[in-house]
Amino acid sequence: MSNAAGGPVSELTVLQAVRLKGRVSAHDLAATLAEDVTNPVERLVESGLLIEGTTLRISQSGRVRLDELLTEERAGVDAAALAAACDDFHSVNTDFKMLVTDWQLNRDAAALARMDGVHERVLPIIAAAAAQLPRLDAYRAKLHAALEKNSSRRYRLADQAARRLLPHRLVRTARGADPCQWADPRASRQIR
Repeated sequence: MSNAAGGPVSELTVLQAVRLKGRVSAHDLAATLAEDVTNPVERLVESGLLIEGTTLRISQSGRVRLDELLTEERAGVDAAALAAACDDFHSVNTDFKMLVTDWQLNRDAAALARMDGVHERVLPIIAAAAAQLPRLDAYRAKLHAALEKNSSRRYRLADQAARRLLPHRLVRTARGADPCQWADPRASRQIR
């Protein structure tokens, strides 16, 4: 089992993911980290840092260990560079929250279309943060996957809107059906 850099999934990565999720199944944890987490989870459960039941959760000793690991990680960080990345992120995050609110209130495809701009603005911020804390680079791939999912949703929404707003034959034409096979309702001739 390895992370994106080719090394093993770190204790810090697993503990932090479980802490952020609260209670999480091993399957969902693996999906979140895009890794097979069987071995590290077994080790962390055996050492008492994770509590296993129907879901995984972090133990009190796991919280203490996570705090130690985060402190070690932060020791080599340029605090000013990381603070600058965080400040830059707040602006983009505010725009993202407005975009999500617009979508939830209006189901407006234009709101989803703004996602590309937000994505482009956040990528250099992630790169700057990941230069200080390399594990944060995983968010780049997660955001890219979310953008791809959003893009396919936008196409589905556009198709649904087209079906509601356009005559049936135009929708079929847009999907590639041959319009010449339909009779013009106003005449006996074929549409050409």
